[in-house]
Amino acid sequence: MEGLSYSKNTLFLVLAAVFSQLLGAMMRILLSYRLKEEGMALYQVAICVYSVFLTPVLCGMPIALTQFISKYKGEKNTYDFECGISFSFSVMCFLGIICGFFMFIMRRFFALALKEPNAEYAISALAPSVFLVALGAFFKSCYEGFENMLPCALSQGIESALKLLFACIFTSAFGIFSAKYTALGAALSITFGEAAATFVLFLFFTLSFKKNAYSYKNGKVCRGILSYALPVTVYAIVLNSLHLLETSVIRNSLLAVKFGGISAQRLLLRYSSFTAVFDSVAVTGKLSARGADWLYGAYFGYALTIVRFPAGLLRTFCVPFFPIASKHFAQGNIRKLLTLLAKLTGIMLTVSVPICVLFMTFAPQISSLIFGSRAYAHMLASASPLLIFAPLTELFSAVWYACGKTLPPFVFSFVSSLLSVLLSAILIRVPSLNISGVAVSSVISCLFEFLLLFAFTRRNLIIKASASYRS
Repeated sequence: MEGLSYSKNTLFLVLAAVFSQLLGAMMRILLSYRLKEEGMALYQVAICVYSVFLTPVLCGMPIALTQFISKYKGEKNTYDFECGISFSFSVMCFLGIICGFFMFIMRRFFALALKEPNAEYAISALAPSVFLVALGAFFKSCYEGFENMLPCALSQGIESALKLLFACIFTSAFGIFSAKYTALGAALSITFGEAAATFVLFLFFTLSFKKNAYSYKNGKVCRGILSYALPVTVYAIVLNSLHLLETSVIRNSLLAVKFGGISAQRLLLRYSSFTAVFDSVAVTGKLSARGADWLYGAYFGYALTIVRFPAGLLRTFCVPFFPIASKHFAQGNIRKLLTLLAKLTGIMLTVSVPICVLFMTFAPQISSLIFGSRAYAHMLASASPLLIFAPLTELFSAVWYACGKTLPPFVFSFVSSLLSVLLSAILIRVPSLNISGVAVSSVISCLFEFLLLFAFTRRNLIIKASASYRS
């Protein structure tokens, strides 16, 4: 398979990301009208559980396979490639089946643990998608390793289009019932979309890889892939467990907020024109279960939808960067790697900072334009800095994953996640902040993680590279 240049790969991915992000935003807007805040809360809980079971599938073997292909690309020993590909395929299929099975049988447990028993239906609908994502991740990793992002970009666009189509069909069909069934329809649209994208990747894969050796007797190759994949998988499981813990903390903290007379009036003044779920706060001094669901669904289903669009576009620069960084490390071209890293950092800051200022300044107008309501403006303004720091954090983490040093970014992410959980538990209980405390804690923890990564990169790469250049 022939690779493409970084500029072409980035162009394909950016075009696909713009297309898919636009359709994804349209899908989120559609879901916001069909599911309402209560249904969005159920859907978000199901997505949270889904992400936990995707962790072993997406955060170990795919990265290891991409690095393996990038490292050994160009060598004449093709058996190593076929061995690594065959072994990775078997492992990822096994992980997809196991994780999907356990997600299905544990659907009730997670729904109850996250205080949303009705999310059980949406969780069960997402379970088959775990295996489909595992297959798709295998195909994508092969193309990323060979620096050919065209099939990935095409499958991404098709997946987004079909998800939107299926969301229209399923939410309309199930919308005549209660919120839990409408959330089920939204979850089914993801499963069907993943199935279509995986099928497209499979077709490309069968045409691109003419040789297939379904034997992996080379233990050195298998051990090399596993030695990289296992720690990354364990790290990702730990981090996603913290994210799941944070979700539980958020839900419980919302129910624990105590509103005084003035803070209750401020809450009603902000939201009473949009919903009646907070009318009891003035009497009880606490949020009802429906009120907590409304705030949770409004933030994660509405405000973050707007932030994720530009942040998702910026993250596309990290995908083709990873195999190139792996190749530069293998060849010892540290200065070329740092030059590319500096250019990408500059591009990200040039794009993200003005958008962040725009979101913070015109949050009411943007919220009203997209969702027809200004109820989510305060949440949007609070979360806007995430689109600056989240893509940069992912970019600098990719540097160290590419060189095989996976422990430092995990430690930094672990510390920042603990900080986010702690701050969420504290700030949400401040009546004037409530759900906006989640945004503030996320921004602080993400900034903290980026600063740690930047300092570590400067100490271990930039300074050493400069010293070696002067000498």
